[in-house]
Amino acid sequence: MPQCASPIANFFRRLTEDTHAYSREYLQASHPSDAGCLSDRSLGFSLVCDVIRVAGAPGEAWAIVALYSMVGGLVGALGAAIPGFIDLLFYKGGAPPVGKIALTHMAINLTVVVLYAINIWMRMRSPASVSPGLSTPVLRSIAGVALLFVSGWLGGQTVHVYGVGVEGRE
Repeated sequence: MPQCASPIANFFRRLTEDTHAYSREYLQASHPSDAGCLSDRSLGFSLVCDVIRVAGAPGEAWAIVALYSMVGGLVGALGAAIPGFIDLLFYKGGAPPVGKIALTHMAINLTVVVLYAINIWMRMRSPASVSPGLSTPVLRSIAGVALLFVSGWLGGQTVHVYGVGVEGRE
C-alpha cells in the first residue's frame, strides 16, 4: 500500500493494518465456543448475587437478579453447546486423551445445565425458597459453579492444548 503524505495518516493506516492483522490472527486461532465463557460468567454472577443475599442484604432484589442471571446463563450455555457438539462430532482424532476429555467436558456441562434448570424452576415456583441463609437453591448454585470450574478447565485443555475446534490446528 502506498505511503500517504501525512505522518498522521501513515500512523493511522499502520494502526488499522496492525489491528486488522491481529483480529484476523485471533479469529483464526480462537475457538467458536468461547461464547460459553459468557454463560459461565452469568452463572457465576448469579452465585455472587446469592452470596450477597445470604449475607443479609434486605429485600428480594438480589434473589431476582440471581434468577435472571441464571436464565441468561442457561440460554448462553445452550447456545454454546451447539458449536461444542459439532466439534465433538467432527473431531478427526489426534492425541488419545482428547476424546475422553471432550466427553467428560460435555457430561459435566450437561449436568450443570440440568442443575441450573432445576434451580431456575425451584426459584420460579417458590421465590421464598431463597431465604437469607444457605438454602437448597444456593447450595445448588455453589455446586454448579464448582462444576463449571472443572468443565472450563477441561474445555480449555481441549482447545488450547490439543487445538480442538481451532482452525489450522487439527
